[in-house]
Amino acid sequence: MKHGQIAMFAIAPPSADRGLEAKRSPTVFQSRHACHLSSSDSRLDRLARSRGVQKHTRAAENEKLRAQVAAQARQLATFCVLKKYLPPALTDAILNACGQVVPASSNRTVATVFVDIRGYVAFSENVSLNHLAGFLATFHAHVSSVAERHRATVERFCGDGAVVFFNDLIALSNPAVSALSFAVELRERLRAWLAAEAPDLAVGMGVATGLAQVGVLGHGGRFDYAVIGPVPNRASRLCAIARANQVLIDDATHLRINDTSLCCELPQVAFLKGMANPVNIWQLRQDEIDPPLPYHRM
Repeated sequence: MKHGQIAMFAIAPPSADRGLEAKRSPTVFQSRHACHLSSSDSRLDRLARSRGVQKHTRAAENEKLRAQVAAQARQLATFCVLKKYLPPALTDAILNACGQVVPASSNRTVATVFVDIRGYVAFSENVSLNHLAGFLATFHAHVSSVAERHRATVERFCGDGAVVFFNDLIALSNPAVSALSFAVELRERLRAWLAAEAPDLAVGMGVATGLAQVGVLGHGGRFDYAVIGPVPNRASRLCAIARANQVLIDDATHLRINDTSLCCELPQVAFLKGMANPVNIWQLRQDEIDPPLPYHRM
């Protein structure tokens, strides 16, 4: 290059690739960012839908659970009401059987106590019906309370009478002893109550022990719980001849008690109604021993 000449330098323009890259870079970034946002939105949508489904599922499950709890509460309330009409142990057996017929009939040794108020018929003719209903309610409450303490089953009330079983629904090691303990406590409680409520009345009881059939009797449309056989019949007949505040027991009961001093030393012998053979009868002692029963036919 000669002196005085201006040097000319050719500045090469940016390469086409670089220009293209420069033009495309913002677009590519924006596209990638948009894809990322789209993907995030999609995940959020799926998450929202999933949570919505879960929320709906939880709501349905909670509703189902509430319905089940309500049904169980209604069932429990129904059985609580049934316990007022049926022996509690029988109601529990029905509840635990899940709809099956219970209890299945079986033969076992039981003790039966029949309870009856002496002088009740004349008493009922001289009081109002409301007073009579209250009187019987108190009598039933006394029997039920003592029976529960001795783990017995009150099979039924018959006005001024009651039938109580031992070793039927609740297993007992010595039902005869349990029956006599029940009879002693009930006699003293009823004696104190009647002395204040109706001094002319008194209670009589009959106790019998032996093999009987325990369980459900009936047909497809109606079932009853019962104890059948000679044992309840014998207890009923003994109760019928018992005097005021007497507790009469059969020979089988006497043989099963540990303390024979609880009874009169000599048995009383009698023909009971409907029974061909004479029966040995023992009297449970009390403060004042009643005179011996005569040998008689009922």
